[in-house]
Formats: sequence, C-alpha cells, structure tokens
Amino acid sequence: MDQFVEELLDHKYRNKGEEEEDINSTIFFFVELLCKQVSKYDSRFRITVFQSGSSAEKTKVNSPDEFDFVLCLDKFSEFCDIEERNDVKERLKNNVLKLKLIEGHQEVLEFFDENGILITPPLFMYLHRYLNQALHDPKLWKYDQLRNLCYVFEKPFLQKDMKTTVFMINLLWFGCKHKQLRIKIDMVPAVRKTAWWPIDPNSLPMMTPQIQDAACLFLLDTTSVLFTSEYFKTFIVDSIDRIKPMQTSLRVSTAPAEVCLMATLPQQVRNSYALAKLFVDICKLTDISSYMLKNCTFHVIQELQWNTNTPDDISKLPSLMKLTVMIFTKLLSYNKMSFLPRFFLPEVNIFLQDQQDQPIKLKHGDIKLLLKTLGQDVTLDDNESVDDDLFDDEDNSDHTDGDDHIQKK
Repeated sequence: MDQFVEELLDHKYRNKGEEEEDINSTIFFFVELLCKQVSKYDSRFRITVFQSGSSAEKTKVNSPDEFDFVLCLDKFSEFCDIEERNDVKERLKNNVLKLKLIEGHQEVLEFFDENGILITPPLFMYLHRYLNQALHDPKLWKYDQLRNLCYVFEKPFLQKDMKTTVFMINLLWFGCKHKQLRIKIDMVPAVRKTAWWPIDPNSLPMMTPQIQDAACLFLLDTTSVLFTSEYFKTFIVDSIDRIKPMQTSLRVSTAPAEVCLMATLPQQVRNSYALAKLFVDICKLTDISSYMLKNCTFHVIQELQWNTNTPDDISKLPSLMKLTVMIFTKLLSYNKMSFLPRFFLPEVNIFLQDQQDQPIKLKHGDIKLLLKTLGQDVTLDDNESVDDDLFDDEDNSDHTDGDDHIQKK
C-alpha cells in the first residue's frame, strides 16, 4: 500500500512539470488582463484578483483544469462601511455594506438604495456586461502569453440554473503534454475590508499575525431566492435597465485565511490532504467535497497541537497514511453529529448548503469504504452497503474546494 500511495501522489499530485506551471501562470495572467480591461470600460470596477481554492493552496490533484478567483472590487471597498450586527450568527450570514459619504461617493450611488445599503443585482449586471465585452475584445487575445488558450464561446458565461451567481469561463489549453485540456474558471465578485473578522480572531486556533491580516471577505454571490430565480437570472443576461433595486445580504468567506494557513502547513500535511482527495476520486464519492476534507485536515492538525510558530517541526505529526486516515475518521465523526464546523468560523456548519434548514448527510458506508481502502479494520452495518458502480473506470476530476461559492460546485 505504501508504494502504491507514493506512486499515486507522484503521478497525480507531486510531479507537476513545467507545463503545469505555465498553465497556472497563464490563467492568472488571463484573469488579471480581463479585469484590467473591465476597469478601462468603467473605472468604478477597479479589481484586485485574489486566487483561491486548491490551485492557490498548491493542493490541486489531477490535471490543472479548475481555477477559482475572487474579484475584489476596490472602489466599493473604499466607499463602503460594514453595518455591524450585534448577534454573532447574523454577522456570519446576513451582512450589509453601507455607503460612506466621502468625496467621490456620487460615482457609485446607483448601486445603493435610499438607505445607503449596497444592492448587488445592478452590480452583477454591469460586471456581466463588461466581462463579456472584454472576452470578445480582439485586443485581449493579441498577447503572446495567451497563444495556447482558446475561449469556448458555446458555454454560457452565467448559467440560469446555478444556485449561486458565479461567472464561469471555459477555455481550451493546447500544449505539448496537455493536448486539449478543458479548463473551467469560476469568478465571484467580493468586497474586501482590511483585516476584518466577524468574530474575535484571537479566539480562533492556530491564529498568526499573517492569518489575522489575511482575514475574511464578503462574497456577493447571494443565495436570496428572489435573486437566484430564473426570472432575475434572465434579466442579468439581458438588460440592466429592467431590474428592480433590492437589498442583499452578503456572505462571509474565510478563503484568504485558509490559503494563508495552508501555506504554513508542512508539505507532509498537504500530501495527506491531497491523498484524501485522490481516494475520494478513486471511490467515486461525489458527495464528499474537498472543502469538507480541507476543514477536517485543519481540525486534525489543531488536535495534534502542531505549532504555527515552528512550522518546520513535524515531530508531532503522524505518517502520511495515518494522517490521511485521521482526516477521514474526523469526517466520519462530524458526519455522525451532522455538524462540520468551518475551521475559522466554527459556528458555521459546512454540511448546511444553500441556507437550508436540514444539513446534508453523507453515507457512513462511503466514509468507512475509504477507511477500509486505507487498510483500516472497519465493518459496514446492514444499512451501509456500498454501490457496485463505485468501482467503474471513469476518470473523476478534483472536487470543488475553496469557500462558500466554491461549495456550490
């Protein structure tokens, strides 16, 4: 088993070559170029690109075919204040941004209601128009750095049946190793306030000054029923003038803090997390997301009392295989409680999706199958049988990771 695990990691994760690095750098260059073009159309949409997810955390397994980006709207960060909520739970899920009456605020007035609260539908529609215009601008594609990329025009930029409003770009990469690699880029707009946390960051485990500064951001992919209905989606891809203003609550994302923490962890931990994702792929367990595994990894490392002040000290860490087993065991434990706490916002249940009252429930048998595959002595109960179709030979891509919007995938 140890030899198989090492070869699996080498083939699917560790031995990434020059072309994989070229893909990563090219995609980041492409998204930054796209956003610079948007700011030329409208200076109010000056954007700082933040890369999130496994590609940013250096934990992507399989081909480099999925990328997640947060488009931080700098102008709105300048002209907005957070309207603080007294109740902690409200601060975690129902945040609003209020207009600051400072010099130049008249430029962004149309994105706020009569009470000065940010409303996101018009903002989304402007972004959709500008991003779509930039994608079809011949000037964008003249750069030599994009010579290996091709835009798939047939794929919708904003799908009507999505549960969150995330801009998607589908590309093809033509290279020496990856002959015709399909790449999907997800982009979600956000507002980032410097070092802002909805709770006291000093109350959180494994906190460092760097993680505290990375902090959180506000995602604008609201799950409001009104906003995500097909009626409103049709308007987003149609006409800016026909939509009614609406106050929108914003969700807190801890992606910057997660990227920062993952970067401080020893490579052995990242190897174990990557191995966990690979075994989920092998067993075709699509209900188990990378985001669940990532947070379980953080919880396990905390319980092992790994010290962020001495990141190179791995004396308290178990072996690669044992650590992977601990990740799945932790997931099984949380699944029995129907509550998987987000590491940096422990009152948030990752098993709760799309603001539903009932958390998703993974099959205990699925998690036990993973543990048994790793050589653990576990037994399946009578009601925990494993489907035969788990063992078909189809390839499976890396599951979604990252934060909130990223859980949608």
